[in-house]
Amino acid sequence: MFSILYYKLPRQLIHNDFHGGNVLFHIEQMTGIIDLDSCKQNVRIYDLVRFSGWLLYCMRDDRKNWLSALSNLLHGYNSITCLTVDEINSIFFMLYSMGISCIATFFRTSIDDTVLYSINALDWIIDNRRSIDRIGEGLYPE
Repeated sequence: MFSILYYKLPRQLIHNDFHGGNVLFHIEQMTGIIDLDSCKQNVRIYDLVRFSGWLLYCMRDDRKNWLSALSNLLHGYNSITCLTVDEINSIFFMLYSMGISCIATFFRTSIDDTVLYSINALDWIIDNRRSIDRIGEGLYPE
């Protein structure tokens, strides 16, 4: 199903390395984004999912609250740029694909527990698919 959806997803210029380390803040206000050297044309929601994955890593000891953070992130994005039905239906699959990609990348390069964190996070995403899908259902255009 995802391979069919993936090629229908809107594309645009994306950051391609969007995580908290590349976002600048002053107090609690976002003031900028750095490290734009890997920008490229890709699936529009890639950065959104990448940031969600980074949040899941940061919140690994508080994953229940990650679901509300994911909901807030997706609803906030959707309030500015309406997600398509195909994008909404792809959120779980994008998170899953990103988890597989992180495991493969960290397996080759990591000397710490990042691979284990990634495997554990992917298992958690799979176990919580229904909750993730329910968040997506709340985004469908009316």
